[in-house]
Amino acid sequence: MKESYLICLNEYSQPNGVLSVIEENRTLPFSMRRCFFIYDLKPGDKRGVHAVNNQQCIFMLKGACDVMVHNGKEEMLYHLEAPTQGVYIPPMFWREIRACEPGSMLVVFSDQYYDPNAYIRDFDAFLRYCKENEE
Repeated sequence: MKESYLICLNEYSQPNGVLSVIEENRTLPFSMRRCFFIYDLKPGDKRGVHAVNNQQCIFMLKGACDVMVHNGKEEMLYHLEAPTQGVYIPPMFWREIRACEPGSMLVVFSDQYYDPNAYIRDFDAFLRYCKENEE
């Protein structure tokens, strides 16, 4: 079974700014089909709150937040607080983005196009799915 993990980007600092690079099949462990941004978050807001049948990488662009990832047996918590930090999430892992600072902004890369039928939005249903599909 694949596991989630923290991704740390290299920084290339110059007098006129800092550059970090994300590349398909290198930084991202997949070919990207979709990219979306999450922003204008307010204290107490949660995003994600689902499992989906695709791979995703979530990167912090501004601010800080926690990304909780659950594989059906255990929960992992990643605190992202820099634009060089991201988390890889395998298919069918539960994810919640929470405890965000006001003004935080994230970018999410996915290996699939959006399909509303690919989501499990109830945590108990997710746990049942995991139990039924144990390796």
